[in-house]
Amino acid sequence: IETLEMSAADRAGIQLCRSWAALQVVSRIGGGHALEKGARKAMTEAAGVGLLFMDGASSRDFFQGGRALQRLWLTATK
Repeated sequence: IETLEMSAADRAGIQLCRSWAALQVVSRIGGGHALEKGARKAMTEAAGVGLLFMDGASSRDFFQGGRALQRLWLTATK
């Protein structure tokens, strides 16, 4: 995260995203607009964007998704 040149507020938002329970509370109270704003800015300023879909949300699914993304990144930067 330190290499992404994010503001303190953006880093706090990323930390918030580490907790599903916290995100559920934010959603329930209608919050999260600052997270959307930061994501929108990052997308519009990026040279390229990708989206990774996984079949499920288990630890194994996240592991397999991360592994697939790493393989893609290594191939793209080769």
